[in-house]
Amino acid sequence: VIALNVAEQLVNKGLFEDAIIVYDIAGNLEKVLELFCVLLAQVVSSGGALRERLRSLSEHVSRRLRSEELPSPHLVDAYNKLCKLMTFFDQFHAENYEGALETIRACELVPLSSDEVSARVAGARNARGELLRALPAVLRALCHILLAMRQKLRTAQPTLSTHTANKQLEWLREQAEVLNTFAGNIAYRMPGDTYSQLAQMQVLMH
Repeated sequence: VIALNVAEQLVNKGLFEDAIIVYDIAGNLEKVLELFCVLLAQVVSSGGALRERLRSLSEHVSRRLRSEELPSPHLVDAYNKLCKLMTFFDQFHAENYEGALETIRACELVPLSSDEVSARVAGARNARGELLRALPAVLRALCHILLAMRQKLRTAQPTLSTHTANKQLEWLREQAEVLNTFAGNIAYRMPGDTYSQLAQMQVLMH
C-alpha cells in the first residue's frame, strides 16, 4: 500500500519513469504498462537517454508479461506494438529498410497490402491513444522508405528485366496507395504535413 501511494504521488508530479519502477515493486503490472506506453509514445521515433532506459526496462517488463497473469489485453497489445515500433525506428534510422518493413508488418498497425486496409482501419479505430500518436511518425518513415526503394529501383532498372522492374514498381505503387487509403479512412486526425507527404509520395511513384 505504501508503495502504491508513493507511485501515485510520483505520477501526480509527472515523474512517470520513477513511478513505473515503484509500481513494478508493488506488483501493479497494469500501471507499469500504462505509464510505459505514455512515455514510449513520446520517444518511440527518436533517440535519447529516456528511450534507451525504456528499452532496457522493456526487457524486464516483457519477462513479467510472460510469467504473470496478464492485465487488459488492449493495454498489452499497445505495449507490444510500441515495443515493435521502437525496433522499426531503429531499423529505419539504420537504413535497414527491408527489416523495418518486416517489423511493421509484424506490428499489424498499418496495412502493407490492400487486403489489410479494412482490418488496420478497424484496429486504428479501437487503438489506444499512445499508439495513434505514434502513427504520423510511422507513416512519414514509411514514405521515406518507399521513396528510397523507388530511387534504388530507378538506379537498378537498366540491369533488371522489364518484367522484374515492372513488378517491383507495381508493388511500390500499391504500398503508396494503401497507405494513403489507410490515412484517409482512420478517424484519428494527423498533422497536415503527414497527409501531404503521403500524397506526394504517391505522385512520385509514377
